[in-house]
Amino acid sequence: MTIANLDSVALEQYRPTHQMSDSLWDCLKIPSGGVALHHALKTGFPFATLERLAKTTGFTQQDLRGILGMPRSTLQRREQAGRFTQTESDRLYRFAEIYEAALSLWQGDRQATHHWLTIQIKALGFQRPVDLLQTMAGTQQVLDVIGRLRYGVVT
Repeated sequence: MTIANLDSVALEQYRPTHQMSDSLWDCLKIPSGGVALHHALKTGFPFATLERLAKTTGFTQQDLRGILGMPRSTLQRREQAGRFTQTESDRLYRFAEIYEAALSLWQGDRQATHHWLTIQIKALGFQRPVDLLQTMAGTQQVLDVIGRLRYGVVT
């Protein structure tokens, strides 16, 4: 199919299978999906999830705090309590989901993945992918762009 024919093609919105690589889920020590993931999100992820996510992705805890939109004092309280809220856990999950999709797009290149997630992307209105993860709508936009790039659709 040529680029000229893309206008006539109905593109489906990209939706990942939510089957992240076992290695990422194993590193994060959270369920990979289904009812177990839903329960873990409702209960709230342990604070250690943030530490593991930082170690696995190369983002600092402070980077992740900013991505989550969490004030420093709130992060300190979560560390003392040992657990995130449901909403905060959902944001952590969204970041992990986006990270894994971008890592797959960049064929396992963690440096390229980190770079792509932190630069302004034209297809996202010149916003950084990490800046859109505080809402599900923003997360879906990022996943859609990743899917388009994966399948060679001009964005």
